[in-house]
Amino acid sequence: MPTKPQAPRPEKAEPKAVVTPPVPAAASASAADGMAEGRELARSYLVNCVRLNAAIAFTAASEASLHNRYLCAKEIREIAGVIPPMVPDAPLPDGHTDGREPS
Repeated sequence: MPTKPQAPRPEKAEPKAVVTPPVPAAASASAADGMAEGRELARSYLVNCVRLNAAIAFTAASEASLHNRYLCAKEIREIAGVIPPMVPDAPLPDGHTDGREPS
């Protein structure tokens, strides 16, 4: 039975040196400065964010689903801080359910 000639096997390649990208310079002197810069940048975009959410939530021609409209309205509410976060009711004293003495 004739044997098929085998293709030559490729030699193992030498491992290449790993090139690490240069580390960018720090944007601010400290973490607190960086947070302040980030907040300032976020405030500059806040007006556009509210306008976009309002357009999605309240425009009659919006093609967004009802759920997306709800989420946009909720986001506007949270940004504006109009409605404070819900606080749970205080717990009742042990053994009392409606303020009357237990029978």
